[in-house]
Amino acid sequence: MQSECWNVCDTCRRLHVSQVLIVEPERSRVVLTAKRTLLDTDQPILTSYEDAKVGMVTHGVIFTVSEKMLRVEFFNNVKAIIPAREARFV
Repeated sequence: MQSECWNVCDTCRRLHVSQVLIVEPERSRVVLTAKRTLLDTDQPILTSYEDAKVGMVTHGVIFTVSEKMLRVEFFNNVKAIIPAREARFV
């Protein structure tokens, strides 16, 4: 028997490749990502603040943009701030 999701949208059928982005057991929540950039990367995956190194280059997701800063999220709820004056927009 097919899941109800199969009848809802074509996106559900294509969402067969994903990676866990965040786990929040206290909220009974797991967040997955299907972003190609995060799945098909040769960059290191940042999953803890201890793993972050000066000069490290990796992929993240911008989740807030303001006049003063960009807020970026990595795996496992690791977050960072980029001052807007240092951001390079392409």
